[in-house]
Amino acid sequence: MNTNQAQIKKVHLLTTIINRSIVYRKFIVFLLGAMSLLSIYALFHSPLDAIPDISDRQIIVYSKWSQSPSQLESKITQPIIRSLSGLKGVRTLRGMSYLGYSFIYVILESNTDREKLKARVKEILNSLKPDLPKDARIDLGADASGMGWIFQYALVNQDSSMDLREIRLIQEERIKRPLETVKGVAEVATVGGLKKQYQLKIYPQLLSATGISLKDLVNKLETILDEAGGRVLEVNNRDYQIRGSANVGSIDQVESLVIGHSNDGQPVLIKDIGYIQVGYDQRRGIADLNGEGEVVGGIVIIEQDKNVLRVKEQIAEKLAQIQSTLPKNLKIVTVYDRSILIWSSITTFFETLGYELVVVVLVIVIFLRNFRAVSAPLLILLLGTLFTAIPLYFFHQTLNLFSIAGLFIAMGEMADASIVMLESCVSELALNKTANRKKRQKIILGAVLKMARPLFFSLLIILVSFLPILFLGPMEGKVFNPLVLSKTFAMFASTLLTFFFLPALLLTLLGGNNVAYKNVADGGVARYYKQMLKFIFNYKFSFLFLNFLVLFFTLPILFQFEKEFMPELDENSILYMPTTLPGLPTKEAGWILQQIDKKLKKFPEVKTVFGKLGRADT
Repeated sequence: MNTNQAQIKKVHLLTTIINRSIVYRKFIVFLLGAMSLLSIYALFHSPLDAIPDISDRQIIVYSKWSQSPSQLESKITQPIIRSLSGLKGVRTLRGMSYLGYSFIYVILESNTDREKLKARVKEILNSLKPDLPKDARIDLGADASGMGWIFQYALVNQDSSMDLREIRLIQEERIKRPLETVKGVAEVATVGGLKKQYQLKIYPQLLSATGISLKDLVNKLETILDEAGGRVLEVNNRDYQIRGSANVGSIDQVESLVIGHSNDGQPVLIKDIGYIQVGYDQRRGIADLNGEGEVVGGIVIIEQDKNVLRVKEQIAEKLAQIQSTLPKNLKIVTVYDRSILIWSSITTFFETLGYELVVVVLVIVIFLRNFRAVSAPLLILLLGTLFTAIPLYFFHQTLNLFSIAGLFIAMGEMADASIVMLESCVSELALNKTANRKKRQKIILGAVLKMARPLFFSLLIILVSFLPILFLGPMEGKVFNPLVLSKTFAMFASTLLTFFFLPALLLTLLGGNNVAYKNVADGGVARYYKQMLKFIFNYKFSFLFLNFLVLFFTLPILFQFEKEFMPELDENSILYMPTTLPGLPTKEAGWILQQIDKKLKKFPEVKTVFGKLGRADT
């Protein structure tokens, strides 16, 4: 008795919901319009990328000091790690020291506020500064990850009239800085080229003869161009501020500066102990384009959780403005653009959605033979897909390939419920062809209520079927959570639409006086299907055995599929990473890189080959 009462209450609840949705159908239409506008807003303001960002949330401490890795490790890396140890919200600290620079990665817990922790790290670094080498530079990295690498370009000097030092200076001063002002860009890293440097070549014997030590010479060179402030001099009732500065405009003038005094008290000039030449800093990377020679490149890295397409569009606009100010023989050539993959994914999604709509139309036309009823499942499918953007936006989810995959899975199931309810209404109306308008509306309402309870529970099962995936580990969760959430939210939206919007829509489409109905069971396809079922039922054990036999032979094939953590993506680009023995000279490695790029460019399918050796300045 109690069980029957509970079932009656559930049916009564669904009946009340459907009746109220019909009574307040104008309000529901208004609500759907408002939700459609909110969904469009969410689509345009949600972060958009190709694949989920599975990298850890982190803060990077970058140090630069012209010393060996062991010195960097003992004097900078280890002291900073000890100071940051035990910081609340930090999961792991990783330090790596190289020749001249080091990295410390502060890996955060998933629920840690990065901005607050970053401010705390700055405070600790400032308090630690007196204990670190005075000539070391300590910086915090940009709020980005390895997935932020979305765009790359190369500067090509078409007539070879500029050397790599000039091109790199243009990249640093006229391209990099304007690009870093674009909203959403975290950093622009330079790769390749030569960094211009003025170098003093010393003759040891001449320096020794002056009695000036090398340490004194270095200290003097660091301050030789500094201004010296003086007092105020009053002349003719006017105050004049006095300052001393070295006004140099050429290398010859620099060489004439005094660096000290010899043992006999004579001033010593720079040109007395050596000479100054224009050179370049130690190289950290080489870039080549199509095997035609070295170029200077730029890597644009965006902040985490940003819309890649919107940022890329702003980058393209800024580069077009910058190109107009550059020398005519210097061109900015795009060598990598992730937005191409994103646009391909979006195109595939709309193509699949179009196929799904065509299939729904064909199913309804062939089986129900009612063109007017086509709009019901189409609206449920389109609105359910559109409304999925709202919860994804409020849950701060990135729209990517896995989100789209979740929608692909949900699409077929979203249309099924509306088609089943539509078929029930059409079949009931076909049995009462002479009914008047009021009678038809009552028949439609009865057909909807008859299918409401089984449809509700079937949709509920589908809705929660993927939820266990949310309990995967942190790395796997970052990959599959967008798929689960988009599929679940899509099914939730279609369930609400099925019970709050579809009954009123069916009443409008099928409740008129001039609507003809045909029984689905009278169709040719249905008759052939009945005959097929009769044949299968006559030989049911044979068909069951056949199914188990197919399953048995399928299992070995199932275990032969390759297992990959990430799906294979076709970006129309290939990353080729040759390696060689350590200790290879930079010049020799650059020649090998150029030869490889030249051979790859000879393939007719290859449009551009961009080679990078070493690391970018980031």
